[in-house]
Amino acid sequence: MMLMEAMAQGLIVGIITVGKLAMIILPLMVGIEFAKEFGWLEILSRRSVWFTRAFHLPPSAALPAFAGLFIGIVSGSGIILQIAKEERYARSTLTILFVMVGICHSLLEETILFVGLEVNLFLVAGSRLIAALVFSYIFSRIVTPAYSPEEQATDSLRI
Repeated sequence: MMLMEAMAQGLIVGIITVGKLAMIILPLMVGIEFAKEFGWLEILSRRSVWFTRAFHLPPSAALPAFAGLFIGIVSGSGIILQIAKEERYARSTLTILFVMVGICHSLLEETILFVGLEVNLFLVAGSRLIAALVFSYIFSRIVTPAYSPEEQATDSLRI
């Protein structure tokens, strides 16, 4: 009997979790579609060329990078995968983005959790952001020299 109760509880928690994720991801995706329609993504891409160029990323990778860094690993990964599907990113681009997001995801949300511990928020957020940027930069220098622009164009993943 306890097994059935545990399975039912797990199913209920799973459904609630999927619902919560849908409530976050669906509005984000709709917002991204609106931003595409109104040309806001192009503006973001143009204004963040310095950032994407430093990491050997295409200009369109600015949105997934910022989304993953600031809103969370699940939502950020969803946005990265959706835009990667549309833009046909190279393996190296996806790898660099996921290294960056893996080290420093949901920067605002997780940093706020440390308020109760009376931790210096700037130290926590700054160290996470710097670690993500430094390791992603080093990784981008290691990964991308193996690819020429022609190879990157033909090495796109089909997601």
